[in-house]
Amino acid sequence: MRRQSDSDEMQMLRNSSGTICCSPEKISELVGQIYDCVLTPSNWELVLASVCEEFSFASAILGLLRTPDSRPVCQYAVGVEPEWLARIPDLAPDMFALWGGAERMAGFPVDEPIVNSQAMERALVKDNRYLKEWEARGMVDAVVTFIAKDAVLLGSVGFNRHQSAGAIREEEVNGLRLLSPHFRRAMIISNLFDMKSIEAATFGSALDGFAFGIILVDERLGIVHANRAAADVLKSGDSIRSDKGRVSLPDNSAGAALER
Repeated sequence: MRRQSDSDEMQMLRNSSGTICCSPEKISELVGQIYDCVLTPSNWELVLASVCEEFSFASAILGLLRTPDSRPVCQYAVGVEPEWLARIPDLAPDMFALWGGAERMAGFPVDEPIVNSQAMERALVKDNRYLKEWEARGMVDAVVTFIAKDAVLLGSVGFNRHQSAGAIREEEVNGLRLLSPHFRRAMIISNLFDMKSIEAATFGSALDGFAFGIILVDERLGIVHANRAAADVLKSGDSIRSDKGRVSLPDNSAGAALER
């Protein structure tokens, strides 16, 4: 199955949902930074900071919570005090209530940015502890995208809007919609890398289970492993090719960018 190129995705987005808040080149750069975090998780905070700067958000949190006790499995944040992060398990019930409760959150689609002011009537949670402290920091709205939802894990990336930046705009939501699947895929692959006991053969089988293409390369673009979906793409040679065991692209400028 061939994954659509970033340009294809952006064209489809413009056709269906209007404009995005930044250039296609910037979206492509952010996507590349997201996948860099697979091997260098410490870069997640740099990615979140870049998205905040480009989309006019004041803070962001990316994390996986183990349910039902809301213990963080992994968590990265920018623009948020460490003391606040440490209190998330205690504030989790109020945080969930701000989005309509755990049951309603379970119905939110994966990869779709949800704007809080559009999803929830604030008057219904006026005594919410999380909302009070959040507003005291000057935050007026938030947008969250769920990247994992199952019986034991809840994963999301959320961005908070300060009152000085005004309302969250449709083109910003459109831009986040482009980035959301890449956040999810990068987190999935990162979790596979974190399973230290997995053997190479089993690891390859795990990658083969994904419907989207994954190609692992070395520093010279030599192909270390290509899962089944990626192998089909390489075989067709339409968007990405194998040239004597090295990844190459039909477009010279894109190929040069990939090498860099």
